[in-house]
Amino acid sequence: MTGIYSGIQMKLKNSKISWEHKLKLAHFAWISHQCFIPNKEQFLLDWVSQTLVGCHTKKLILEEDVEQKFWIFLDNILHSKKLQSLLQKGKSLKLRFAIAQVMNDIIAVMPTQSSPSAESGTVLSCCQGVLSTACLGIVYKAKCELLVDLLSKLCLLACHCLTSEHSITQHVLSVLNISLKQYTLLQRQRSNTKRLFMHVLTQLFEPSLLLWNALSTHVFDQNSNDGINQLTKAIGSNLELVLYTGLFQAELLTFYKDQLLPQSETSEKKKGLLKSSLTPICSMLAKLENVDFCDKEKQLSFLANSIPFLYKLFLDSYCTDGNEILCFQILVKLFSSLCAPLTVKEDNIKVLFPAWSMGVSALESMLNLALSHNIYNIAEDNIRGHGIQFKFYRSLIEILLCDPCVPSLPWFRCLKTLTLLNHLIVDPDLADILLACFADVSDVRIRKAQEALLDSLLKTYTKLRQFPKLFHRILMVICQSATEIFLSGLSEKVPEFLVQLPPNQILDMWAMVMENCQLPYIEDDPSLSSKLENLGSLLHYLMINMKSLDSNTPVQVIREFQHLMKQTAEELILPCLTIFKKCNVEVANILSLQKLSKVVLVLLCTWIEVNTVTVLNCDKFVSQICKLAHPLDSAMEYWDFSLFFEDKECWHKLYRFCKQSNQICMFYLGLLSIQKIKLLLMHIDMPTKYERLTLQASACFFVNSSILLMSRGDQKPFSGDVNAVTMNCLPVAQWHFIALNLKILLPYLCIDDMITIANFQLETLLPANYKSKQLDNDASTGFKNISKSLLQSDSFSEMCVFQSIFISSIFKKCTMLVKEQTLLHELLALLCSKDSEWHEYIISVHYEGAKIVNPRLIGYSDDSVFVTNLKNALQLVSSVAKVNDCVPFTDPNSLMKLIELISVLKPDSLPPSELCQCFSLLLCLASASSWNNLHIASACYRGLTDLLSSTNANYLFKIEYASDILKVVVACIQSANWSVNEADERCWPKFLDDMNIFFDSFLSLVLKRKQSVEINLEKFTFFVLNSISKTRRTFWSTCTGQLHIVILKNICRHLTLAIQEQNTSEECKASLTCLLKQTAMKLNAVIQQCLEVTVSSLFLPSIIVTSATTILEAELSAEGHLQSTELYRVIFSQILKELCYAKEQDDFLKSALHYLTVCIAAKGVYPEKEGLAATVFTSVGNLLAMVDLRNIVVSKVPASDFSIRRSKNVIVMGSISAVKNRPSQLLFRCLMKLVSFGCRILGELARFASGSRIVLGGDLNLSLDPELDSSSGKSGTSLAALRRLRRQLAELRLVDLWRTLHPGVKDYSHHSASHNSYGRLDYIFISHDLLDLDPKCSIGNFVWSDHAPVFGALLGQGIRGGLNSWRLNDNLLSDSCCLQEIRKSIEIFIDTHKMDTTHPTVQWEALKCVLRVVFKSHGTRLKRDRTGKLSSLISQLEKAEQANKANPTQTLSAEISILRQQVLEILDKNHLCMRDRLKGKFYEYGNKSGAWLARALNPRGNQTYIFAMKSKEKGKVHATKDILECFQNYYSELYNIENPVEQGEIDQYLQTHALRTITIDQAPELDEDFTDQEINQRNQRA
Repeated sequence: MTGIYSGIQMKLKNSKISWEHKLKLAHFAWISHQCFIPNKEQFLLDWVSQTLVGCHTKKLILEEDVEQKFWIFLDNILHSKKLQSLLQKGKSLKLRFAIAQVMNDIIAVMPTQSSPSAESGTVLSCCQGVLSTACLGIVYKAKCELLVDLLSKLCLLACHCLTSEHSITQHVLSVLNISLKQYTLLQRQRSNTKRLFMHVLTQLFEPSLLLWNALSTHVFDQNSNDGINQLTKAIGSNLELVLYTGLFQAELLTFYKDQLLPQSETSEKKKGLLKSSLTPICSMLAKLENVDFCDKEKQLSFLANSIPFLYKLFLDSYCTDGNEILCFQILVKLFSSLCAPLTVKEDNIKVLFPAWSMGVSALESMLNLALSHNIYNIAEDNIRGHGIQFKFYRSLIEILLCDPCVPSLPWFRCLKTLTLLNHLIVDPDLADILLACFADVSDVRIRKAQEALLDSLLKTYTKLRQFPKLFHRILMVICQSATEIFLSGLSEKVPEFLVQLPPNQILDMWAMVMENCQLPYIEDDPSLSSKLENLGSLLHYLMINMKSLDSNTPVQVIREFQHLMKQTAEELILPCLTIFKKCNVEVANILSLQKLSKVVLVLLCTWIEVNTVTVLNCDKFVSQICKLAHPLDSAMEYWDFSLFFEDKECWHKLYRFCKQSNQICMFYLGLLSIQKIKLLLMHIDMPTKYERLTLQASACFFVNSSILLMSRGDQKPFSGDVNAVTMNCLPVAQWHFIALNLKILLPYLCIDDMITIANFQLETLLPANYKSKQLDNDASTGFKNISKSLLQSDSFSEMCVFQSIFISSIFKKCTMLVKEQTLLHELLALLCSKDSEWHEYIISVHYEGAKIVNPRLIGYSDDSVFVTNLKNALQLVSSVAKVNDCVPFTDPNSLMKLIELISVLKPDSLPPSELCQCFSLLLCLASASSWNNLHIASACYRGLTDLLSSTNANYLFKIEYASDILKVVVACIQSANWSVNEADERCWPKFLDDMNIFFDSFLSLVLKRKQSVEINLEKFTFFVLNSISKTRRTFWSTCTGQLHIVILKNICRHLTLAIQEQNTSEECKASLTCLLKQTAMKLNAVIQQCLEVTVSSLFLPSIIVTSATTILEAELSAEGHLQSTELYRVIFSQILKELCYAKEQDDFLKSALHYLTVCIAAKGVYPEKEGLAATVFTSVGNLLAMVDLRNIVVSKVPASDFSIRRSKNVIVMGSISAVKNRPSQLLFRCLMKLVSFGCRILGELARFASGSRIVLGGDLNLSLDPELDSSSGKSGTSLAALRRLRRQLAELRLVDLWRTLHPGVKDYSHHSASHNSYGRLDYIFISHDLLDLDPKCSIGNFVWSDHAPVFGALLGQGIRGGLNSWRLNDNLLSDSCCLQEIRKSIEIFIDTHKMDTTHPTVQWEALKCVLRVVFKSHGTRLKRDRTGKLSSLISQLEKAEQANKANPTQTLSAEISILRQQVLEILDKNHLCMRDRLKGKFYEYGNKSGAWLARALNPRGNQTYIFAMKSKEKGKVHATKDILECFQNYYSELYNIENPVEQGEIDQYLQTHALRTITIDQAPELDEDFTDQEINQRNQRA
C-alpha cells in the first residue's frame, strides 16, 4: 500500500489537479500513517502556507470557498493532537514570515467589514494557534515588527468589535490577550530602550489607548459569561504593562527632565544608546491631540480616559524622592492637552470645561493621583517653586467655580481633593463652595459627594484649629444668600466637630451668631424667617454640643458664657415671644410665624437645659431662671410656661397658634412641659396641692399631645436631634422622649395613661404582622429599639407600678392569642382575672396622695382570691396536654415573643405575686405547647429557670409544695405525645437542654431552702418511679425515654448532693441512699430500653452518656457494689469506637471524655485498670491524629502549649503555641483529669506542660565535634570558639538532637564537591526536657543541594496554654477607618445606654470591651493587608529575579531594586514597631521586681543546670532518666561498702590514735554569743 500513497507529494505540486482534490490529498496525507512524504509535516505546512500567500498576493487565483477551506486546513493542523504530540517528542517545525504577514493583513481589513466574514474566525484561530505554539510562534518573536503590527491591528479590531458587539468579540479578545503576553516577554528580553520606545510610540500608542478607552466605556451585559470579564481584566493589565515598559522606563527619565524642567535643574547626562535626542512628552501629546475621530464626542471621551491613565503610569515609574516637580509639570502638560479640544481661549475654557462631565472626572482622577503620591509639598513650592503649584491649583478652582457653575459628582470630588491638598487653595472662594454644599440636590450620588466635600472642609479646618473661621464663612453664606439654604447636611456633621473644640472657640462662634440675628419685620419677611431658622439651628448645635462648664473652668470663660446666655435670652428669645404677644396670630403670615415658633421653642428648650446642667456642674455660674419665692397659690395651666419667660397671655397665644398650625410646635411645647416639671422638682422639697396639680397637668399634656395612636405611615427613625424633628419622625421622637422621661412622669400620670403607654410599648416590641396598623419598616425599627432599651434599662425594674401594668398587658395579649373555648384559655383567664388582689396596690399609689405604697411589702393571705386562682390553675395545668389535640395558639410567633419579653424582665425586681403569676403562666404555656411547638416549650422552660433565680422564688412554695409543682410538670410531659417530626428534630436537643437546666435549677432550689428536703424528694421520686413504671411499652419512644432520662438523672444527682450534705442525719442519709439506688436502677433500665429503640446514628446521644456518668457517680458515692457494670462497659466500648470520628462533635466529646475520666477511676468497670488506661490512650491518640495542625504558629512569647500531630514532623524556630480549638481543650481536660487519678504515662505529659520549650534549627557552618562531624577530622574554627559555643548551648539547656540519639555515629549533612569532603553543619537543638517526648532525628540524602535535609520529630500531644494579655496597638490610632468606627461605636454605646443608671465606672469598663473588639478587628485587617502586600511583592520579586537570571537587563535590575526597597520598607516598619514595643517593656519593667530582674540577677540556675553526664556503661548521656540513674549508681556505690569494717576495729583505731577532745570547762563556751572582739579579729585575718 505504500506504493499507492507515495506519489501524493508530486500530485500536490501538479498544476493540472484541481485545488479541491489537492486539499483532500493533503488532508489525507496529514492524518494517515501510510502516506510516505519526506519530512511530511513540514512539507504540508510549507505547501498550505505557500498557497495562502500566493492567493493573498494574487499570484494564485482560487475561488473564495476554496481559500476558506485552505485556512480551515491550516487551522486543523495547528490545533491537532498530532502536532502537539510531535512537538512534545522534540520535532522541530517552523512557519514562513510571509504567512504571518498575510494573517496581519487580513486582520487589518476586518474592522472595515460591516459584519465578520466566514474566514475571519478561521484566521483568528490560526493566529491563536501560531502564538500558542512555542516553535511556530518564533515567526513573530524573531521579527518583532510583525508582532507589533499584529498588536496594533488587533487593538483596532477589538475596539470595533466592542463598539459593534460582533459575535467574534470574545475570540478577538482571546487572541489579543495571547499577543500581549508574548510582547511583554519580548519587552523584558530586549535591551534597546530607544527601539522599544519608538515601537510603542509609533505603532502601539494610539491603538492601545483607543482600546483602553473602549474597555473603560463599554458596558458589558449582565448575562455575559465570566470569560469576557476575565479577558478584559487581563487585557487591561497587559496593556498597562506594555505602555509602562515601553514609554516610562528608567533610562528615559533624563529625556523627560529635559522637556519638563528648566535647563538649570537637569544635571543628568545621557549615556550609552540613548545619546540621540528624544522628545517623549511632545511626541505623546501630539499623538493624543491628533487622533482622527468621526465626531468630537468620541475624541473627548478618548482624552478623558487616556490622559489619567498615562499620568498614573508616569507616577508609578518616576514618582520618587526628588521628582515631585517633574510629576507636577507633567500634570500641567496633560491638563493642557485635556482642554485642547474645547477651545484656544482661556475664557471659553472656564465656561465649557465645568460642563464637560468626563473632563472633570479625568481632572479628579489626576488630582487624586497627585494627592496619593504626595507631589505637592507646600513649603518647597513656596520656597523653591515660587508658588507655581499653588497658582496652578488656584487656576483650577477658578475654572471649576465659573459662572454659571454646573455642580456634578466629579465636580464636588475635585473640590474635595483640592481642599485636601491645601486649604488655602479653596479659602478665597470658600463662600461659593459652601453655597454649593448647601444647595438642594435631588440626585442621591451627588448629595453624598456634596456631604463628603462639606465633611472634608470641616475636618480640615478643625484639624488646623480654624473652625471659627469656617463657621464665620458659613454665617456669611446664610445671611447674604439670596436663595434658600438647606443645612441638613451641615446639621448632621457639625456636632461631631463641635465636641472636639474648646469652650472659648464655641463661645466666639456663639457671639458671631448673635451678631447676625435680626428680628425687625420678621413676621412680614419669609426670607428673613428662613435665615433666622438656620441661625437658630446653628445656635442650638453650639449650645447643646459645648462641653459643660465646671468649677475648674476659668472665670473669664464662665463670665463670657453667662453674658451670652443672658444676651440670648434678652435679644433673641424674649423678642421672639414679644412678636407673638403683639401680633394677631389669625391674620399674620402663617409660614413665617411657624418658622419663628419652631426657632424660639427649640432655643428655649436648649437654653433651659444648658442652664440647668451648668447650674448643677458649676458653682460659679448664676442661674438665669429665677427660683420660686413661695409655693404656688393656684394650679398652673398646662400651656402656661411663665415660670421661664413672659406672661400667661403670651404663652396662651403661642399655644393657640401651635395647636392650629403645626403639630411639631406642639411637640416642642410638650418638651417645655418636661422642663417645667424638672424645674418644679428642683426648687421644691415636698409638692403642695397646687404644685402637684401643676405637675400632673404638665405630665398629662406631654403624653396626650402625642400622635402615637394616629396613622404611622411613612415614618422614619429619630436621630435624637430635637432640631431635626419632622412630621415623618415625629411619632418616634415623641415615644423617645416619653421613654426617656418616664421615670419623672410616672408619679403624675393617671392609670389610663400608664396603661396606654404600656400597651404601646408591648405593641412595638411584637412582630408587625399582628399590630392593629402596619408600620413602616424604618419607623417600626425606631419604635422597637426605643421600647427595647426601655425594657432592658435598670430604671424599668425600679418603676414597679409601670412594670406591673406591662406584665398585665402581656397576660391579656397571651389570652387573646389562645383559642377560645379551650382549657388553656380558661386557665389564662383565671390567672389574669380582675378580682385578683395583686391589682389593688396600683390604684392605691394614685389615690393615697403623697404616700407611695411599695408593692414588695404587700402580702397576701392563704385564702385570697389570687392564691386560690393560682392553686386552681396549677391543678388544671396537667390536664391541658391531655385535652388539647391541636395547636391552641392563633399566632405562635407572637406568643414566642411574649415569652421572651417575660424572660427579659429582671427576676429580682418582680414582687412575689407577679413572680408566682408569671411562673404559672409559663407553666401553662409549656404544658400546652410541649407536644407540638418545641421552640415555644423551650422558651417557657428557659423563662421558668430564670424565675427560679429570683430572690423571691421561695414564695412559690407557699402556694404549692415543691413536689406538687414537679408532679404537674412530669404529668404534662408524660401525657404528651412525643412524636417529633422532621421540622422539630433540630429543636429537640435544645429542648432537652432547657428541660435539664430547669429540673436542675428547681431541685437545687429545693436543696438550698433546706426545708422539707427529704419529704419533697421522696414524694417526687416515688411519683416519677411509679409513673415511669406505668408507662406502657407500646407508647414508648426515643423522645419519651430521653425525657425520663433527664428527670431521673437530675434526681440521682441531687440525691447524691443531699447525701453528701454535712448536716444530713444518718437516718435521712440511709433513706436517701435507698432512694438513690432505686432511682439509679430505674435509670439503668430506661437507658437500656432507649438503646433498644434508638434510631441508629453515628454517635451515642450525649444525654445517654451523661446519664450513665451520673449513675456511675451515684453508685460510687453510695460506696457499694456497682450494679450496672454491663451498661458501663457497653457504653465504654461504644465511646472508644466513636471517639476518633468526633473531632467536631463538641457535645459528644464533653460527655464522652467526662465519662472516660470517671470510668478510669472506678473499680470493677474494667478487669485491669492499666489495660483500661492503655485502651483510652489508644483512642485518644487516634482522635489527636485527626486534629488539623495548620493552626500551629510561632510566637516570641513563651507558651505552655505544644500540640503536634503524630503523622507530621514539624521543625520551627521560636516558642511553639497552638490555636486553642475546642477538641484540643476537651482532650487536654480529659488527659489532665486522668493524671489526677494516678496514671503514670500522663505524669510525663503534665511535666511537659510547664515552662517554655525551644526548638532551634539551622546551618551553623561549622562542626561542633570535628572528630565525629567532619570527614577530615579538622575544623577551620578554633577550639576555643567551639568551647564557647558549646558552653552557650549548655547555658540555654539546648542539646544536639541528632548526636544525642546517635552517639559515636558518623554521618554528614554537607558535601563539598571541590574538596570532596563531608561535614555535619546542619543541626537541630531542642530544650533538654523535650527529650522525654521520645524524639526522632535523621539525616536525608543529597538531592538538589550540597546540603542534605535534617528531619526531626517530637511525638508529644497538646497541652493547653494560658491566655495572652491584649494591649492596644498605637498604630491603629492613625488609621482613619478605625477611628471612624471607634467614634461610631462610642455613639451607638452612648445612645444604647442613655437611660442606663449603672455606675459610670461599670459603663466605662463595658465600653472598653466594645472598643477592644473594634481594635482587634481592625488590627487583623491591617495585618492581613500588610501580609498580603508583602506576599505579593515577594512573588513579583521572585518572578523578576528569575527573568533577570535568564536574560539580565537594566530595566529588570531597576524593577528588582524598586521591589526590594518596597519589601524593606514593610519589614522596617515591623522592626520599628517591635523595637518601640521592646523599649516600652524595658521602660515599664526597668525599676520593678519581677521575672526580668530575677533572670538578670540570678544566672546561677543556668550555670548549675546538669544537661549531660558520663556513665560507666553508656558513656555520655543526656536523657533525664539516664542522668538520674548515674546519680543513683554513684551514691549507691558510695554508701554501700563491699567489705564493711567491724565495730571492734573502729574502737581500737580510736583508742590508739590521740584525738583532741573538748574539756568540760570549754564546752559551755561553744553555746555563748560571739563578741565584738572576736568578730573584729576574724575580719582582720580575712
